[in-house]
Amino acid sequence: ALSVGVASGNREAWHALYHKLQDFCCYVYIPITAAVAMIGTVIIHLVFSREVAQLMMFPLILLSAAQFLLGALYVPSWLSYALNRPDISLRANLWALVVVVPLTILLTYQWGIIGAAVSGVLYAVYQSSYFIPRFSAVCLGTGAWEWVRTTGMFMLLAAATYGPAWFIAGMVSEGVNIVGLIIAYIVGSLLFAIFGWLIVGDELKTVFRQLVAPMIARMKGAAG
Repeated sequence: ALSVGVASGNREAWHALYHKLQDFCCYVYIPITAAVAMIGTVIIHLVFSREVAQLMMFPLILLSAAQFLLGALYVPSWLSYALNRPDISLRANLWALVVVVPLTILLTYQWGIIGAAVSGVLYAVYQSSYFIPRFSAVCLGTGAWEWVRTTGMFMLLAAATYGPAWFIAGMVSEGVNIVGLIIAYIVGSLLFAIFGWLIVGDELKTVFRQLVAPMIARMKGAAG
């Protein structure tokens, strides 16, 4: 879709499409990456033991944060390819071999699985700090602040919705509790879905209203 939009030459149209896809990706990807930490802990508890799940909890949180940051780069990467600028991602990945890989080896050697999880966050931060400013300037003709603001707001909201629910579940059960974590994930996802809708842009909201309007009309017709 981005390639077709760019090929049409209508800059305003593919700009709007980019923002819709970016908001949708962040909005949907938060519950998925939250599941990496919360439901992942449940799975580890079932497969191994409560003690292993407690040890893995912090690395899973770091992995979840890293995965969301990398996921927030998907749509910008797709647009850079559509604009025939794959060199931006290529340079970022080539420098990652020099900068991030040695750090990953060192951190993993020093601190094991926690070091590996920290290196994942460092890689995501590195990719964001290298790729986004160049992508924004070359492809969008803007600064990186827009991406940073939107992504940061989604991450803060995720912490504000999933964090307290997880904390309360941990306090009630004094550690890892399967039922508590599942309930906390469901509650956090519902809260995020409600308040996250306030963050998404008008472009995505317009598409959603256009999709929902016929369904509402049919329901009203059936009820009448």
